[in-house]
Amino acid sequence: HPGNNLQLTMNLAAVDFQRDDLDATIKLGHEETPQSVVRHLFEADLVAVCSPKLLKQGIPLNKVSDLARHTLLHSTARPSNWVLWLQEAGMPELVGANIMQFESSSLAYQAAADGVGIAMAQLPLILDDLEAGTLIMPFPISAPDDCSYNLIWPDRTPRNPSFKPFRDWMMEEARKTTARMETLKADIARRRSEQGLAIVA
Repeated sequence: HPGNNLQLTMNLAAVDFQRDDLDATIKLGHEETPQSVVRHLFEADLVAVCSPKLLKQGIPLNKVSDLARHTLLHSTARPSNWVLWLQEAGMPELVGANIMQFESSSLAYQAAADGVGIAMAQLPLILDDLEAGTLIMPFPISAPDDCSYNLIWPDRTPRNPSFKPFRDWMMEEARKTTARMETLKADIARRRSEQGLAIVA
């Protein structure tokens, strides 16, 4: 739809369609948005990621306990992500050699891609990086997040005629993203099964 203009605004505050001049919002979580329609987009499973060049720096990263010798990159917007993943990995008490905190997940992902350390990433947001090899998953472990991404819009008649094609496109892209995630998660499960408990030794 090349004739339609799209304006994107970043905002972590709660949305009120009676107050805010918005056609729709994409939200992570279960925030109540009055007088709205909610459509699930995709889950936000968590995986540990780093740059391939990090593995060449000499500090082993062969098992989960090796994380204690590395810098762990945290997003202050998602403070529980590492906790959830480490619980899934069977090492909830593990602490990294160093911790770096970033205001947003995207900054943590960029630092990981630059070889600074290991980030905890939401799988749907780094699929392209994994496929391009910019980021890799050193361990075949994914943990379900406690939130999912949703597309939300006012339950009144859309004021913008361009919204319906945008919504339909967004839902189709979400379907494709989910399919890509499911393929990758199946591969993670296969690799984890093949490696057994050695991954948390």
